[in-house]
Amino acid sequence: MLDFVQRGVTNAEIAQFGEQGFFTSSLLAGHSLGAVQDAVDRLWNEAGKRFDADQSWLANALINGVHKDSAVIRDLLYRNPLVDVMTRIIGPNVKAASNQLAFKHPTEKARVEKGDGQIFDWHQDNGYGPLTPENNVTVWVALDDVTLESGCLWIIPGSHRDGLVAHSASRESERIARVKNAERAIPVPLAAGACVVFHGSLLHMSKGNHSGRIRRAYFCRYADANAIEIKTGKPRVGKLLRGVSRFREVTECSELVCHPDASELQHLIHGR
Repeated sequence: MLDFVQRGVTNAEIAQFGEQGFFTSSLLAGHSLGAVQDAVDRLWNEAGKRFDADQSWLANALINGVHKDSAVIRDLLYRNPLVDVMTRIIGPNVKAASNQLAFKHPTEKARVEKGDGQIFDWHQDNGYGPLTPENNVTVWVALDDVTLESGCLWIIPGSHRDGLVAHSASRESERIARVKNAERAIPVPLAAGACVVFHGSLLHMSKGNHSGRIRRAYFCRYADANAIEIKTGKPRVGKLLRGVSRFREVTECSELVCHPDASELQHLIHGR
């Protein structure tokens, strides 16, 4: 099992989350960070991912539901200390909602404007997989040092307070949010093993990786145990982690089940 950095989240950080929609925290170090890095490299290689300049950033950079194939990732998703923090943010009833790998390989001069050199434009996680209630939380874990040059996240502090904004469809299932205040954006560089915890309605984006080294990240979403899919009216199915759920399929959910967002499912269906 992984050894996590045991660091209590302060009341000030919880208050910052309410006001600005995010905070950062340490999570992995030493052999545990190495174990996760090894696990994600294996998963990426086994998925047979190959860069295709004609495909979208989503198709080139993401793998969904990686917990199914790795006990190490299940340990990270289900048993990291931030799960307890979710009860202070979401409420007493918490389930896992989804999880992904997001790799940005370094660009080559011939494809600077494509793939890993692309911007993953402004969006909200609630814009891809809208749930109600909308108080779901993303934990985005840096598995390498993430810098401005390698494509760190950019966020607009406080943008979650405006709720879900309109998103327009882009190539394949990419969705771009209509942003009016991008000048307020700030970068969130992270050391390997650190994470940023942010509200599902926080506007964020990332730029291309021009660092010459890989940028690996793992992220997962936690939601109210009774949250339902806005698109289908059905419960988002994922393992119950804290409290209770009124949905039997959540209460009895296996560790191997964590349904993807509707838009993520489209990528799985089409083999992207």
